[in-house]
Amino acid sequence: MKHFIHPLTLENFAELCSPQVGSCFAQPWEADDHTWAANGYLAVRYGRSYGLEPSTEAQERVAVLPWHFFDKETKTENWGNLDLVRGGIWKTGPLEPWGQTPDGRMYARISRCTLVGDSFVCIPTPILQLITKLPRCEVFKGSSSRDWLFFRFNGGEGIAKGLKRAATHHIFQPKAGLL
Repeated sequence: MKHFIHPLTLENFAELCSPQVGSCFAQPWEADDHTWAANGYLAVRYGRSYGLEPSTEAQERVAVLPWHFFDKETKTENWGNLDLVRGGIWKTGPLEPWGQTPDGRMYARISRCTLVGDSFVCIPTPILQLITKLPRCEVFKGSSSRDWLFFRFNGGEGIAKGLKRAATHHIFQPKAGLL
């Protein structure tokens, strides 16, 4: 497992992209002076330009995600540093996020999931391991929707899709209330 350092490289972005050949998310792209990468489970935007080609189809798909969240949520106490819980996320070792069917199609391995924060957002652990590789990454641990995990890192931010599944691990658990 190798963590990414700031500034990110194109190889780092390639790890975040979809492995499916022909997918609009198969390679990073640029739009609005940002470099973007996505894979169907997460999308990141990074505030640096590398001179990449734009991708209209990919940008249209990620533009509908709730990016406006980052404009309003800036309280530092609502963000959890992933370095503090990395051991629990990686305790079973690195999990390969992608598998391949006999006919060559790629699929995401989502059987192991982790709950995050007060909203109990359920994220596939292999996808969360990808997120932990980002430099100085923090996840939103306050109450929001169970549908999305918001995360930020040096130079950028991202959104991961929450799933409706059972989880094996919980990070940034809410504190128990008084009885």
